[in-house]
Amino acid sequence: MFEQQGEEYSALVNKVAKELFKRRHGKAADWDNLPLFVRKNYEDDACTAIETIREVLMHPTNEMIDAANRSLPSTTSGMIIAAIKASELNAITKK
Repeated sequence: MFEQQGEEYSALVNKVAKELFKRRHGKAADWDNLPLFVRKNYEDDACTAIETIREVLMHPTNEMIDAANRSLPSTTSGMIIAAIKASELNAITKK
């Protein structure tokens, strides 16, 4: 599924999947030895998490925009969206 999204996105999914595994099991050392079907479950969870974060960042609430403007007046939602579009988060396609 996500392998077709590109190397950067695949690396991001793998990183998040490993962190999910590490959080649940206390270590990531066994990651490479997991059966593929188990790794796929973690990768699916990672894709869901990444897509959720992307959606939140691509559609900021007024409160999010106000907070960004207060912390750094030159930061706007347009800049945030442009940054996301230039990142591996933009590799996500709608199902």
